[in-house]
Amino acid sequence: MDACGKQRAYEGCDACARTRSGVLWNEAWTDPTFALTGETGKIGPDGREGYHGVRNALETSILMRMSVATRRLKWAGKFLRHGRNIASLTPSSRWLSRAMCRDIDASKPQTIVELGAGVGPVTAMISKLMHPQSRFLSIELDPDLHELAQERCPEVDIQLGSADQLDEFLDDRGIDKIDCFLSCLPVPSLPKTVNSALFECWKRRCSSGVFTQITQIPWYYRRMYRRVFDTVEFKLVPMNFLPAGVYHCSQLRADFEADDRLPGH
Repeated sequence: MDACGKQRAYEGCDACARTRSGVLWNEAWTDPTFALTGETGKIGPDGREGYHGVRNALETSILMRMSVATRRLKWAGKFLRHGRNIASLTPSSRWLSRAMCRDIDASKPQTIVELGAGVGPVTAMISKLMHPQSRFLSIELDPDLHELAQERCPEVDIQLGSADQLDEFLDDRGIDKIDCFLSCLPVPSLPKTVNSALFECWKRRCSSGVFTQITQIPWYYRRMYRRVFDTVEFKLVPMNFLPAGVYHCSQLRADFEADDRLPGH
């Protein structure tokens, strides 16, 4: 039995079920009298609702932290096994994720593509900031990371596949043009064939003309991107662990596919 007198499964108390799902989370924590006295009517039918609500908020907090820890451990394991094929040791922070979303406009529908969802930190930020009628396609190559990202962002269309299949994935969905093109891929470590297909697709489809690229090594690859693009801007994100940043690139060079310009191996 729980504090409200109902069964553990909460079959008989809709309010308890809402609390367990986190709907009344903020109410339980921001009202001190609620937490101490269990003000009648806040959650359940008796006078012990405050304790019940805070206890379930704590349970929810623990589960959320366990979920975050699971994603981070999975990501670290992939990094240790695959090294440079994983962009960083840790998933992107909320500060870095928000910096990636510079061109996401909540005031109008857009078509958005993200390459390399990972465990979904940037994916979740895009979903949070975009207009409700925006179309959003994310792509992740690794099946384990794809599963974690989809679990974190069930409302997002996350395609399991490779970035060089982007044209195919867009055609399947009837998407011609892209407004926002965000890459979380380790571009320097990709095969040249993949990077060539990636840049070509961006050039043909991205109407904004901006290629947004995450980096975990500030400034180090600026020269590399300048060999590919005429214009390269860099935004440092010092709050990330470790300090990271975002490149905003435009005007693809005509000879970008030259061996001394195209990144990769």
